[in-house]
Amino acid sequence: GSVDEGSSPSTTASDSDSESNDEYAKVGWVAFYEMDARTILYRYSTALHWSLTQFAGGSMEVVPHTSLERVYSVAVLLLAMITFSSFVSILTASVSDLRRISNDEVKAFWMLRRYLQDRGVSREVGSRVQHYAEYMYHRQKSHVQTSDVALLELLSEPLRAELRIETLSGHIKCHPLFGSAQVQTRVFSNAILEICLARGDSLFHCGERA
Repeated sequence: GSVDEGSSPSTTASDSDSESNDEYAKVGWVAFYEMDARTILYRYSTALHWSLTQFAGGSMEVVPHTSLERVYSVAVLLLAMITFSSFVSILTASVSDLRRISNDEVKAFWMLRRYLQDRGVSREVGSRVQHYAEYMYHRQKSHVQTSDVALLELLSEPLRAELRIETLSGHIKCHPLFGSAQVQTRVFSNAILEICLARGDSLFHCGERA
């Protein structure tokens, strides 16, 4: 009789624990934490806090209560891990590329200054050379050069000539002679050459072949 009386309290406690666990699993976190009675600011900040913990792997007092909520939480956590790792890898690669480009630029201009110094170039000429080199370097970096596009070599000669006319049409049409000879532009398109000059440079002098 004493054994039955001693086992009765533990059985009652285990039954009450299982009932409380069942109720815990049936009630979602919104009802469990009484979010309906909270202010909009508190609900929004709680949702934002939970979202950030999925990316940072942190914890907070709001946890899943039902099986559906737990599956959803695990799925969001996996998606956040994949997204965050991809973002970090892309950012790291971009920073490495920018650092490499910056190092190449610094090294190139350092070599130019060293060359001018070793050859005893005057300060006036050296300044012109550096300014023009900086202008052309940034100009080439800001525009895709024809030599950098390997697929253009696969084009046929007529199509390549037409493309060349299109790319140079802005410079050709501004001249009255070429603007009135649009049909014949294809004929002399192969003779067109794009040359960049610095301030004060002369393309040709009197008596020279242009």
